[in-house]
Amino acid sequence: MENAVRKLQDHRKLYTIGQVLTVLKPEFGDLSPSKLRFLEDQGLVTPERTDAGYRKYSENQIERLRVVLTLQRDQYLPLKVIKEYLEELDAGRQPLLPAASPASLRKGQRFSTAQLKAETSLSDQAFKEGAELGL
Repeated sequence: MENAVRKLQDHRKLYTIGQVLTVLKPEFGDLSPSKLRFLEDQGLVTPERTDAGYRKYSENQIERLRVVLTLQRDQYLPLKVIKEYLEELDAGRQPLLPAASPASLRKGQRFSTAQLKAETSLSDQAFKEGAELGL
C-alpha cells in the first residue's frame, strides 16, 4: 500500500519556482522568487523538496499561492490574517474573511459615493458636510 501511494505521488506534476512564476506572473506581475520564498518562510505554503533541496510546488500549492496573493492584493489583508484563514480551511472549517478596513485602503484609490459611504459608514449628512469642506 505504501509503495502504491509513493508511486502516485511520483506521478504528480510538480513545478519549480521558475515554472510557478511563469504560471502566476501574468496575474501577479510583481511576483518574484524571493516573494515565493518569503511566503514559504511565513508558513503560507510548504512546497516539497527534492533530495538536493530544490523547491517543488504541486498544483494545490500553486492554487494556495494564488489565494494568498489575491487576498493580499484585492483585500489588503495582512499575511497573519491570511495564514489564520488558510489554517481554518486546512482544518476543514468554513471561515469568513474579515473585510478590509478603511485604513488598509491604498492611497489614491478612487471610490464612488456609495462605496465611500459603505467603507466609512458615513451618514448622508456627514458625507455632505465633508464634501462641502472639500474633503
